[in-house]
Amino acid sequence: MSATLYALVVLQGTSGLAFEPGYTSKEQCLSVYRGPSVSCFQYDPEGVTWTAFFKTPAGGFGSIWRFPNESTCQNYIGALRSDVPSACRQLAHPDPLPAAC
Repeated sequence: MSATLYALVVLQGTSGLAFEPGYTSKEQCLSVYRGPSVSCFQYDPEGVTWTAFFKTPAGGFGSIWRFPNESTCQNYIGALRSDVPSACRQLAHPDPLPAAC
């Protein structure tokens, strides 16, 4: 099982999103930059799926995980309005922990 890391996601104007993966904790990730256009997302560094990130109308971030490839991810964000900052990155969402019985 691989370790879960965090990626810093920063909204850059209307042109898109910047990604900086590799933080070992959410606290470390959030300490790098603070502001209304910043968020940190968990990811599995050994995963192979893609994630779509986009700005929401309220100014936050939305994300859709586990696209099988970049072209499927790009098709999804291509359906968004052209003025919505968005991007696809190969950041695999970690699998949820199994429920205890």
